[in-house]
Amino acid sequence: MSNQVQIVTLELGQLQQMIHQGVEAAVKLVKPNFFVEEEVLDYAGAAKFLKCSQSKVKGMVRDGQLVPHRATGKPSFLKSELYQYLKNS
Repeated sequence: MSNQVQIVTLELGQLQQMIHQGVEAAVKLVKPNFFVEEEVLDYAGAAKFLKCSQSKVKGMVRDGQLVPHRATGKPSFLKSELYQYLKNS
């Protein structure tokens, strides 16, 4: 093994990409499903998944049974949370 020191120059974007790839690889080792994309549903999609009407979903929100996310400004539901609701009810 050599004790030589090498100096390498990188563009900022290259360094950021290397760090991102390293962190992503490390996270995948510890928590393999961390980067799985979540399916996001609107009222119509939530109603279809729950097999009920949109007005029923809106009533469930009004009653506090379901809590929509508003990250995009519009109410949306994570499919995994709706699944947990069904599982727990």
